[in-house]
Amino acid sequence: FHSTKEHIAKTFKYHEMLIRNQNWEYPAPVYTVNELADAGFNYAEAEHIYQTSQLLQTNTEALRRGNFPQSNDITGNGDRGPGISLGIDGIFDDDTVDELSPHWREFAAALKDFKPAFDVLPGDSKTCIAFKGVHLNQELTQLVKDALVNI
Repeated sequence: FHSTKEHIAKTFKYHEMLIRNQNWEYPAPVYTVNELADAGFNYAEAEHIYQTSQLLQTNTEALRRGNFPQSNDITGNGDRGPGISLGIDGIFDDDTVDELSPHWREFAAALKDFKPAFDVLPGDSKTCIAFKGVHLNQELTQLVKDALVNI
């Protein structure tokens, strides 16, 4: 009886999250490579910012909709499945990290808000959150850490 009541409460929280996010729109601007180059970034930096912004936007939007993003090579074994895989190549300077800050903030907030979705997964569900080659400053690292601890 207790587990049924608990499951109903968790399902209710999941639906509350979906309702809360139904009109949510991604607020951080995703600039094109040309716009970033015009702002003073070199081509490698501009491409990195553009690709990473799109990756973070896609994952953030999925989380806000209550979905696990489908990722290729989620565990490094070439498999595909539900989970978050952020494989980001390259080490760039502080200006590049700063340009991506709004996207990381949105991702961390969505991940923190995603807890009800984890709570309604079947007991045998396998999910993964993988960060590969991610370089963040101390503030952004703390935001992501706090979101992960919340799960």
